[in-house]
Amino acid sequence: MALETFKQAKGRVTLRLSFVLLLTLTRYLNADYIFLKTLFATAVILLVISYDIACQWHKNLWERMKIFPPEEALSNNVKSVLFLVPKFHLPAHVEACNLQFSFNLTKGVGRTDGEAPERGWANINPAAQSTKEMGPGSRRDTLDDHFGDWNWKKMIKLGKVFFRLHAPGQPLTLYVW
Repeated sequence: MALETFKQAKGRVTLRLSFVLLLTLTRYLNADYIFLKTLFATAVILLVISYDIACQWHKNLWERMKIFPPEEALSNNVKSVLFLVPKFHLPAHVEACNLQFSFNLTKGVGRTDGEAPERGWANINPAAQSTKEMGPGSRRDTLDDHFGDWNWKKMIKLGKVFFRLHAPGQPLTLYVW
């Protein structure tokens, strides 16, 4: 059994319905489902996907998406989708992957390493000992609680970072969108 997550890179927040327990690793259907659910009702023009196996997963993705209801399809606003392999994982791939799926060779991604989805595992790994004996519902609820706690801590730290970066004597303006 494995756990698959999709995260928005901005803040690396794990969204509700953006993780799923994989009971079989032979199909991409579960990853496709959470990919669509994570992006549901978001306004994105350029989508950069960082995934360990993007070089394989992207093949026939659009064909596989046809089994999902049209209302859950990727927004028509998305003009470009880039599939990249995180920098740490890329050396284990064949040379063709290194050239086609490299963050270093892709225009517009800056110095991103693509490892943001991986950073949350250090936080969630200790839960494995507790959740491996649970039933599916309890496991999902427990993992959802752990991800929610992690998101909460990130939001609290975000306020401290803003306060620290704020120049003394300048008015503090927060924009909420």
